[in-house]
Amino acid sequence: MIDAHIVERHGLKPDEYERIKEFLGREPNLTELGIFSVMWSEHCSYKSSRVHLKTLPTRGPQVLQGPGENAGAVDIGEGLAAVFKIESHNHPSFIEPYQGAATGVGGIIRDIFTMGARPIALLNSLRFGSIDAPGTRRLLHFGIQLPNTGTADLHIGVPSPDNDNFEWSDCHGHYHFSAYGQYRLLTLDGCEAARGHKNGFCVLDLAPYTPGAGPGQYGCGDMGISVGWSDIYGVGTGCQWVDITDVPAGDYLLEAIVNPEWALAESNYDNNVVLVPVTIDDPGPPPGPEDIVGPCTTPQAGLSRDCGWTVDGVYPCTAGAPVSVGCNDACMTPLGACTGDAMLRACIGPDNVCPSATALASSDDACGTYCPYLTTTCPATGTITVLSAPYASGTAYTCAVVVQ
Repeated sequence: MIDAHIVERHGLKPDEYERIKEFLGREPNLTELGIFSVMWSEHCSYKSSRVHLKTLPTRGPQVLQGPGENAGAVDIGEGLAAVFKIESHNHPSFIEPYQGAATGVGGIIRDIFTMGARPIALLNSLRFGSIDAPGTRRLLHFGIQLPNTGTADLHIGVPSPDNDNFEWSDCHGHYHFSAYGQYRLLTLDGCEAARGHKNGFCVLDLAPYTPGAGPGQYGCGDMGISVGWSDIYGVGTGCQWVDITDVPAGDYLLEAIVNPEWALAESNYDNNVVLVPVTIDDPGPPPGPEDIVGPCTTPQAGLSRDCGWTVDGVYPCTAGAPVSVGCNDACMTPLGACTGDAMLRACIGPDNVCPSATALASSDDACGTYCPYLTTTCPATGTITVLSAPYASGTAYTCAVVVQ
């Protein structure tokens, strides 16, 4: 059975999963979910940049080949044509800059060749963000369920750029209703300590709320909530958080307000606010090696956790050259094998049990399996320390690491 955890692990948002069910008219199986996950990824579908790409000109008297072929071609006179290709590798370059950029260049060269041309120049631009950016932040994530307990459907309508009620969400790659809710973190005496961030809302029938609710009928393409249904924004919903980096430890109230501007007509506006007690702990000092390889005191999961890891070993490599680490026999170049759901972390230098914030590279699932595989650049030290762990702390796994 496909649950919210499996959907999240496939990189899909809850509203995207609802659209998949709308397309198929049923729940997808695991294979179909994997296909949608790949084809709807930023790498394959450009879902966050497509809206901007559509604004670029593609026609003109000098255009010999526009969109639809491997590369574009423009007449530059005297019987010559300039063939060019621009490719965004934002997602793979974010995960692994060296290999992401290399595959981007390789794909462009391939597309130029297929048009019968030969490359004479290449530009590979990597942007790592502003050096003035605030750096690593501490975020409070949360989930919320919004039921329609009234006597009539809440029907917002079809999203449109011409409708002021909707705005484009770069985070989710589609139009959202912009005035649906707001979040704040308050002190116990009601003062605002931090304001929540949520880039719009896609309002839809996600789960029945009352017994006997009729069939759901609204989705991101025609937004609303039917009587007896609810919309759910889970803890993993993208761009839904409160930045608590600079908030002192202590007790607070998380305030959630639905329809704060009364943009939607309701029979009762008195039940649109909820206050939830929140305790913010002192993050304390960064984790030390003894914390990273020590047991997790509470159940934790994911690459960013800094407990429950095991030191696999220290491996030599050639400084500046690619180095691959894996316990995965399903990749094109098999490296080791694993059982269960394993993770890997590569740290710079010998005997370095590093936290996630300073890791050279990390890997969870790869090559269609739950086994990890990563490729990175060997550091100047000429050595890396490799750690392994299960995805969920305390669960069984094996990871026979091979470094190449």
